[in-house]
This record gives sequence, C-alpha cells and structure tokens, in this order.
Amino acid sequence: MQGTGSQQRDFAAISAGVYHSLGLKKDGSVDCWGWNPYGQCTVPAPNSDFVAVSAGEQHSVGLKADGRVVCWGSNRSGQRYVPDNGDFVAVAAGTFHSLGLKADGRVVCWGSNYYGKGTVPGLNSGFVAIAAGGGHSLGLKADGRVVCWGDDRLGQCTVPTPNCGFVAIAAGGDHSLGLKADGSVVGWGENSDDQSTVPAPDRGFVSISAGYMHSLALRSVAAPDTTAPTVRALGNVTVGRGGKARLRYRIDGPDSVLADVTIRITRNNRRIKTIRVGGRSTNRDLTCSFRCNLRCGTYSWRLYATDAGGNQQAKVKATVRVKRLRVR
Repeated sequence: MQGTGSQQRDFAAISAGVYHSLGLKKDGSVDCWGWNPYGQCTVPAPNSDFVAVSAGEQHSVGLKADGRVVCWGSNRSGQRYVPDNGDFVAVAAGTFHSLGLKADGRVVCWGSNYYGKGTVPGLNSGFVAIAAGGGHSLGLKADGRVVCWGDDRLGQCTVPTPNCGFVAIAAGGDHSLGLKADGSVVGWGENSDDQSTVPAPDRGFVSISAGYMHSLALRSVAAPDTTAPTVRALGNVTVGRGGKARLRYRIDGPDSVLADVTIRITRNNRRIKTIRVGGRSTNRDLTCSFRCNLRCGTYSWRLYATDAGGNQQAKVKATVRVKRLRVR
C-alpha cells in the first residue's frame, strides 16, 4: 500500500476508486492510500483548499474552494485535462473519464468518450448532481429526472419509469442507483451480483453509493412508526398435558388492520418450533394453542408482528421457564 499515510481522523468526505481511496480532511487536505503505480495517490502540491474528491480507476479528481479542478494519476485517456477549468461545484471520476458540474448547471466531460460517456445528450443545463461509472455517466436534473449517457448494453442508462422524484444518484461499474424523495432506492443495469436489487424494506434511505459490482445505502434512524402493528404477550405461557402450550397475546395497531404473527421457540439457541398465525385483527386479546412437546427447562419465545407487506414491525422476546407440566 502507498499513500500519504496521515492519521485516520478529522475526515470530512471519502471516495473509493477501483484500487485506491481518497479522504478529504476538515483542513482541506487530501489523504490517499492504495495502489499507486500511476500516481493516483500522489496529491500535487499544494495539498490544501480542497472541498470535494472523487476516485476513478487510475486517476483522482479534486475540487478546490475557488472552483478549479485538480487531477492526478493516469492521463492515458485525457482524464486529467480539464477544459474550461473554473466555476465548478462538483466532480466525479469514472474509470477513464471525468465529469465536472458547473455553477450554471452545465456538465463538462473530459477523458475517454468511448460509448459516448463524455457526450451529454439533449439540453446541457439544469443539472444539480453528477455521477461517473465504468462506461456511462449520470446527471440529476433540478426537476428530479435522471439523464444517462454512454454504455447501455446492460441497461445502466435505461432509467426505470417513472423517471421523477430523484434526489441523488450513483454510478457503479455497469449499474446505476437513484435515491427517491420518499426514501426508496431504485437500481438498474447489471445485476449479476444483485447490485441493482435493493433489499426489503426499500424505505427510509438518506444516501447511496455504488461500487464496481456492489451498492450501499444509508438508512436514517427514524422514530418508530406508531401506525404499524405491534405485538405483546399477555401473562405467562401455560403448558398442559402432552406438551400442549397456550399463549395469550395482543396486537396493537390501527383499527381494521390485519396483521400476521410469528412465534419462534428456542432452547439453547436451537429452534424448537415456529408458529405462524395470519390475518389477526388488531386491538383484541388473542389466544394461540399448539403442541410442541416442551420438557422442563428454560425456553426463549420471540413474537413478531408483520404488516401486510411482509415487513417486520416489532418483536417481543420473553424467557419462559417450564418447571412442571400443568394437568388440566
């Protein structure tokens, strides 16, 4: 590993390339580490006054506070030659090309133009964010639409409908991501490693990032949804002759809502039984009876309430000690 090697603290932003990484310090300097055969980890002097950084495959891009762009590393495709260098507000480094967003909403591209990834389609204005991938580029318009150009062989430039309501974008090797205003994430393009498949529940996200063949999304820690169903146990679990267990519980939630309940019973981290009860009304005391051949000992009971979409909303964990079986 090569790089500037300063202490790992006081970072304000980071960017990961294919083989190297960049860290922007609060004092405006840039730390670099990783593979450095092309000088992509060697920041040109003066290493100061940076406000944004982006790492490509063999080159790096930094934005200065005065709106100028500084590039270092490989230049075999011209990805370091910045045209009209001034008045930039954002930068993005792709595999062999670079993008810069101007204060007036225009996108400037330099470096490789293979597949047309350096040619902005349509009206080049009104952009508020940019992202550069392996062979394609993305631009986010002020009205919430995403514009894509470049390699589309795997669908990475084909935005799923409806193309509206986006607030952030990210470009990977051959896939793209978009964050919606409602907190959901949309992925499109290459999906051989599920990099475009967002795990459920697809909600509550506040930022996104795309790697070469993987994706990341940050979810906010929000207050509990008081409209979602929750479950609680009522009293103790009773066990009768033959291991027949009886559990009283209650589902709290909005009226006229049906919820599913899952009961999992374990002992010594080994699952004994799973019971699923579907379509139960909220705000009622309920009873579930089942046989599970419980012996004397200590068991862990977990109750899960699930909404209609199959998303787990709440759970209750209880420890049940069976000293002797009740005969009724």
